[in-house]
Amino acid sequence: MEHESRAEPGQEQVNDASPGTWACDLHLAGSAKAVVSFSATSDRNLVEAATEAWGGSATLPDDKGRAGVDEAVLHCADGDVHFATKENTDYYGALRAAGIRGLASVEVTKATFQNFLDAAAAAHACPRVTIP
Repeated sequence: MEHESRAEPGQEQVNDASPGTWACDLHLAGSAKAVVSFSATSDRNLVEAATEAWGGSATLPDDKGRAGVDEAVLHCADGDVHFATKENTDYYGALRAAGIRGLASVEVTKATFQNFLDAAAAAHACPRVTIP
């Protein structure tokens, strides 16, 4: 009998001890052992490094910044802020086990990041953006 891989709400670990940087690892319960990590930083060195290493992203309208499926640098009230999300391979295994593959998997990643960005951007006085 095949066991379906599952990801369910579990435990979170938050690091907000560094000024200007916040990170959260969300360990999902269930057999999948999936982890989703979120981060936001206004540290200039980290924002510059992320901008220089930029991969697939698009410039946002009205000079709001740049964004991709899982990261963005937004022009906020007090300067640029880098937002990112990262999933482990077990997370993608759980998606595959649920029949979510290919472009559908990318859309799940994009939606997860959009939800995070919607919640976190306001805390940094960043513009509301829609991930392209």
